Amino acid sequence: MRQICLKEIEKFSRLNFNERCDGSPPWVKDALLKQIHFPLWKYPDRSLLENKIAEFYQIPSSNVMVTNGASEAIQIILLACKFSYLPYKKILLPIPAFIIYEHLLLQWKQQYTCIPSNLNHSVDQQQIRQQWRSSKNTLLILTRPNNPTGEMLPKAFVQDLLTSAAKNNNILLLDEAYSDFAENDCVDLLSESDNLIILKTFSKAHGLAALRVGYILSNPAITSVVNKITIGFNVSGLSSQLALECFSESAQAELQGYLSAIKKNREILAETLKPLGCIPFASEGNFIFLSLSEEQASLLRNFCQQQHIHVRSFNEFPYTELPFNKSRLQNCVRITIPLDIQPLLKVFSKLKIIASPRK
Repeated sequence: MRQICLKEIEKFSRLNFNERCDGSPPWVKDALLKQIHFPLWKYPDRSLLENKIAEFYQIPSSNVMVTNGASEAIQIILLACKFSYLPYKKILLPIPAFIIYEHLLLQWKQQYTCIPSNLNHSVDQQQIRQQWRSSKNTLLILTRPNNPTGEMLPKAFVQDLLTSAAKNNNILLLDEAYSDFAENDCVDLLSESDNLIILKTFSKAHGLAALRVGYILSNPAITSVVNKITIGFNVSGLSSQLALECFSESAQAELQGYLSAIKKNREILAETLKPLGCIPFASEGNFIFLSLSEEQASLLRNFCQQQHIHVRSFNEFPYTELPFNKSRLQNCVRITIPLDIQPLLKVFSKLKIIASPRK
């Protein structure tokens, strides 16, 4: 098998972090040049960006808090629960889930209950409903679309959970890091419920992962508590200023074109892999998720390694250190969708995976 030269694959070699792997959006260079006289001597002020986010979603600015990436938002919310700044002592975590949730809960020795997935890795909605309705003072963590599967939970399911949340003083933490790649988000539900926290980020669709800018959308009671326990000046001024540029007319137009291309490429890659015996999970993220046999997973991982393509394997650290993710994600692979799909299709055209024999 001929090995593809590095120049052919350099644009899509990092397919394991769900970054905008083809590079930053074209407008970023001009935006950076405009900041050559940025007052770096000043301590940063998040309020301009928070006001712009509020304007974009047509919500009060008190419902918005900018954080050092969505990861800081997750960290602060979990710590707020641990130390009783927020009154949610019980935590429900459906599996599979974004690795940072289980990792932090274990590190901080917080009590939490995992809700195992269905056999096909989909979220067990019935079990979530049952445990949610029988729990009090509980934080439920959901990611929509889910990471690592890309599963898009129905909006009606989220609404159903929020309907019963206030009765038991429960709150839903909804991670929407990948919602730009999906058909809808749940921001409009903030006006219907005070029992909802939404996390968003500029790292994925906007292609600004290095800036570390995310944000929380919730009711003022939540954002004010979280703000009090956040370290001062948590987001750099330059990062905030560049994130502001995401709302310009040109950046928004470029974003829509990019999202449309990724959605199309997601379908193309899924159809390309099916004849090879790989049936992707129905994803609405900027990635596809494959649940394979042990033989298929080994072959795919080795092939990608030979071609210098980095995909996410769940048979490696740190997933092997997490009890629930480890037991559920063996022989699964996740692949980020590049903007330029043709070089990747060229590589996969040389891969022959034999479907597992029927038993």
